[in-house]
Amino acid sequence: MAIDIPSLFRDVIETPEQRQRRKLSEAVALAPQARGGIASLLNPLAQATSVNLQQGSEGLGRSVGGMLGLDMRDTSQKVSDELLGADLSSSTGMRDLSKAINRYAPAQAIGLLQAADEREQAEKAAEAAAIKSQNEAYLTQLKTINELNQARTQQEAEQLEQTRTESLRSGLKNMVTTRLSALGPSNELESYLQRIDGGQYDSVDGAKLLLQEINPEDDIISAGGSTLFNKTTGEFIIPPKTDPLSGYVLEPNVKDFDPGSIGRYNIANRKIESDNTLTDQAKFDAIQNNSLILKPSIPEHKYVPVTRTVNDESITEYIAVPTGKLVGETQDKVDALNSRRRAGLGNANAGLTSAKRIREQINAAEEKGEGITGGFVDVAFSYVAGKPQYELRLNLEQLEGIMGLTGLSEARLGSATGASGFGALSAPELRLLQDRVAALRVGQGYEEFMESLNLVEQSLTEMAKNNSQTITYNQYVGLEPRPDVLDFSNDEI
Repeated sequence: MAIDIPSLFRDVIETPEQRQRRKLSEAVALAPQARGGIASLLNPLAQATSVNLQQGSEGLGRSVGGMLGLDMRDTSQKVSDELLGADLSSSTGMRDLSKAINRYAPAQAIGLLQAADEREQAEKAAEAAAIKSQNEAYLTQLKTINELNQARTQQEAEQLEQTRTESLRSGLKNMVTTRLSALGPSNELESYLQRIDGGQYDSVDGAKLLLQEINPEDDIISAGGSTLFNKTTGEFIIPPKTDPLSGYVLEPNVKDFDPGSIGRYNIANRKIESDNTLTDQAKFDAIQNNSLILKPSIPEHKYVPVTRTVNDESITEYIAVPTGKLVGETQDKVDALNSRRRAGLGNANAGLTSAKRIREQINAAEEKGEGITGGFVDVAFSYVAGKPQYELRLNLEQLEGIMGLTGLSEARLGSATGASGFGALSAPELRLLQDRVAALRVGQGYEEFMESLNLVEQSLTEMAKNNSQTITYNQYVGLEPRPDVLDFSNDEI
């Protein structure tokens, strides 16, 4: 319970009225002794005279006591005088006052010490509350800053991920378009583009599946669970993830990446950091671009430097080449690939020869004004021996037989002996070729038939071009550039 300071001194300090009454009582009490007894008390004049004498005696005593060095003040006056210069707003001031009045007001002095203790506790509590409030305000501000930073980091990460996704989709669409558009217009290409835009191949596994379907000869590997690397071309399809604020790759480790490439990556970044001529944005872009220096860790492979000249500039690349028992296995892959290419080239040439014979037969009939396609009679005559429509149907069946349309999926796998196979032809290209050859029917009109035939010949020509050259071991592993595919027309096959 807090001590009431004013009430503490109520019994010690007199008000002016209390002092005047006390002095009057003392004077009245002394008056009979000074003026001759009780009789004088009945005389008002004698009483007044006695009081005046008492007051004068008091004033005289203070004067004389002062000259003699004596303190003639009573307790009330002493306490009042000490209170005039006291600081009761702090615990220190209250303790100082307690010491000053201890000699003549001990009870009040003890009360002051208790009040000082209470005041000190209150001051400490107030100080602690202020510190707590300040800390809470700081923590609130810090939390707000952290939330803003997290929101900004999240936004930048989402933007970076969106950029990565858009870049991946763009790359996949370009790859698919390049591969399939060479075979002419097709619904197959449009279907792939729609699926890419729909996000079907946004994941690492999805993109890998598409790449293996479109480019069956390329060796696609994943690293770190979030990157995709084309070992055949030595390029990242999905590059390593980077921090949206610094541009650094997130925790590159020797489990996922080649140790030598990590060292080269760190050296390149330190060089950028020490370049004072670059702006912060330029440093960020350069460091982020350095992520392509990293190379995925591939079991039983080693990276070797290969220097090439590109646009009159010498560039050193690091190529992953097989080691140990993989050397022999890789050579077997090269032999099988060359066998498939030779088989694919043979099938393409045979198909083009058959298509050429069909074209000549159709054109010869048209020149005579004797069309052999497009009518009900033409379909009926295609089953009558000796009729030109019959010969045309046999040529179409021969073309289907040459292409092995009943077993394209199996034939695509090929073999080291080159007994079968379609070389570099991918799964969607096979489906496209199958649809186009199957579309050639005697019942088609001349314009429609020739359009389908043109597409078949275009596909076969592209197939022949893709399989026109074999490859060496060094070209296969990337130590030497792969040969450029010759561009030729049907007549040059």
